[in-house]
Amino acid sequence: MSVDGAALLAAAVSAACRAKAPRRTVQAVAAAVTGVLMRPSAAAVPRPNAAVPAGAQSPAEDDGDPALLLDTLRAARRAQRTRKKERRKAARQAASNALRSSIATINSSA
Repeated sequence: MSVDGAALLAAAVSAACRAKAPRRTVQAVAAAVTGVLMRPSAAAVPRPNAAVPAGAQSPAEDDGDPALLLDTLRAARRAQRTRKKERRKAARQAASNALRSSIATINSSA
């Protein structure tokens, strides 16, 4: 489906005018529509190490045992927290290494 940006902008502005919106509101609508039309569409790209989401189906859900479901949920959340901590630790380490290398480059050129 092709979207005609000018027609969409004109329709949004005329709808705001017909609703007797204040001038600033009409300007805000025009700016918002223009911003959306000018923004490139981001393609959905999966992460390379996409893990199983916390709400994934498991054999415990077939039983309906509340205690088993709770344990499964807690284990999934625990694993999610662990992955988050590992990602943050790796990011901190990468930032630290980049800072050290840039300092070493500055010191070697001086």
